[in-house]
Amino acid sequence: MIKFGIICNNAKRMEEKRNIDSSGESSETGKVTDVYRRLRSVSKFTAIMTFFSVIALVLLFLALSDISKGGEDLKLEWIVAGLSFIILAVYVISVIITLIFMTALPGFFRSKQGKNKQ
Repeated sequence: MIKFGIICNNAKRMEEKRNIDSSGESSETGKVTDVYRRLRSVSKFTAIMTFFSVIALVLLFLALSDISKGGEDLKLEWIVAGLSFIILAVYVISVIITLIFMTALPGFFRSKQGKNKQ
C-alpha cells in the first residue's frame, strides 16, 4: 500500500511539473520542444532498427552463402534475403527521417544568435 501511495505522489508531481513547464512556454519554444519530442521518438525507432538491421545483415550473409552453394530447396533462404532487404530499406528511411528532424533544430544550419536578434 505504501508503494502505491509513493507512485501516486510521484505521478502527481510529474503532472504538476508538466503543467508548469507547458504554461510558461512561448510559441517558439513550444515548437522547439515539439521537435525535440519527435526527434527523441524517431531516434528511438532508428536505434531499434539499427539492432534489427545488424541481425538482418548476418542472416542475409548466411542466406546468400547457402544460395551460392546451391542446395535443393532454397525457398527459405530467398525469403530471408527478401526480408533482410525490407528491414534494411526501413532502416535507411528511418535514418533519413531522423536527419530531417535534426536539421529542423535551431542552431543546426542557422545560428542561434542571428535568430534572437531578428
